[in-house]
Amino acid sequence: EAVEHREAHARLVAAAEEAVGKAHYAVIDYCASRDGKPMPKAKGANELVDMSSQQSVPGLTEGLLGMRRGETKTIPVKINEADAQLAVTVKEIKTKVLPELDADLAKDMGFESLVELKAKLREVIVDEGRAKTEREVSMQLEEALLKSNRIPVPPSLVEAHLERMIERLQKQLMGGRGELPAKQLEELRAKFRPQAEDQVRISFLLPAIAEREKLEVKDSDLQAELDASLGAAESDDKKEDIRRMFARRKDEILGMLLDHKAMAFLREKAHIADVEDGAPS
Repeated sequence: EAVEHREAHARLVAAAEEAVGKAHYAVIDYCASRDGKPMPKAKGANELVDMSSQQSVPGLTEGLLGMRRGETKTIPVKINEADAQLAVTVKEIKTKVLPELDADLAKDMGFESLVELKAKLREVIVDEGRAKTEREVSMQLEEALLKSNRIPVPPSLVEAHLERMIERLQKQLMGGRGELPAKQLEELRAKFRPQAEDQVRISFLLPAIAEREKLEVKDSDLQAELDASLGAAESDDKKEDIRRMFARRKDEILGMLLDHKAMAFLREKAHIADVEDGAPS
């Protein structure tokens, strides 16, 4: 929350550097053309480009990198998947400045003192680092599990899972504004099919491990998961939605919790093996 509050009150100021860097925001004028002819409605003035974020026009940030204030340059880009040229002028180079951690900010955040706010920030940083480590360990365990267990999986399940992946990706890219071109969708399917196959394979392997090791999900596990979800809800209506979802999808949630137990078992086994081998744990 403290980090989000600082980000929400951040401001952009002129950067000291004369050239555009990866951490900057570039203010540009631009005009697009293709085969020497201006493209209709493909121009703008004083557009802000976040150099640290992926852009909808491939090639733009790479071309802007290193440009100086007032410099004009033609950048080769892709617009609607076709080659185009973007005549760009860098009007200004800006950098983000976060508000100082001071007593006023602490008060705005509802903390009694700056010391209390800093303690909370340290807690958030530690929690984020721990979560990142947990994700990395889980990925390594999955990779090892898949490497030694290349079991065949039903193609129909792989295709169904792949379509769900593509649907989520399309929503992220298009934001509900139509669909991606058929050619691009086929390219995405080809790219993500191996990943979909591995995820389906994991969905078979984890329950098998749970059964072999006699792992089980207790009523208290399900209640703890429900309590955690209710605790994060922002309103009574949201809490009621969560209760209905848990009732409607109980079997699916039980399966998810059992997978988590199987992964925790593998993590513990890996930890013990590291200790026995004398490796850092």
